[in-house]
Amino acid sequence: MVVPLLAAPTLMLAVTAVERRAGPAAAGVIAAAPLSIAVIVLALGAEGPAVAASAGAHVVAQVAFALAFALVIVRRGALVGLAAASSAFVAVSLLVALVPLWLATATAVPVLFLSSWEHKAPGPLSSREPKRPGR
Repeated sequence: MVVPLLAAPTLMLAVTAVERRAGPAAAGVIAAAPLSIAVIVLALGAEGPAVAASAGAHVVAQVAFALAFALVIVRRGALVGLAAASSAFVAVSLLVALVPLWLATATAVPVLFLSSWEHKAPGPLSSREPKRPGR
C-alpha cells in the first residue's frame, strides 16, 4: 500500500530533476517511459494487468491526441487545441473499442514510428540548435 503512494510522487520528482538538468524534451521521454505505466499497475493491484493492456491498446488514441494538439495549438490557441485533441482521442478510442486488444496494441508501434517520423520540425522542445543569423 505504501509503494503506490510513494511511487507517483517519486516519479514526478525524478522527471522534474531531469527537466531542470536536461530540458523538457528529456523530461517528456522519462515521463512517457514504460516506468510510468508500471507505477499505475502497482497502484491498481489486481486490476493492474487489465488496465495495462487497455493502456497499451489506447496508445494510438494518445498519439492522435498529441498530434491534434500540436497541429491545432499553433494556429488556433490552447483552448481550441485541447478541444481538437480531446475529440481526436475520443474518436480513436471508439475505434479501438471495436477491435481486439492485441490488434490495437500491435498498431501502436507503427503509429508511434510514423508520428515521430512525420514531425521533425524544430521547435522550442527540439534538441536541434536554432539557426543563428550570419551562420
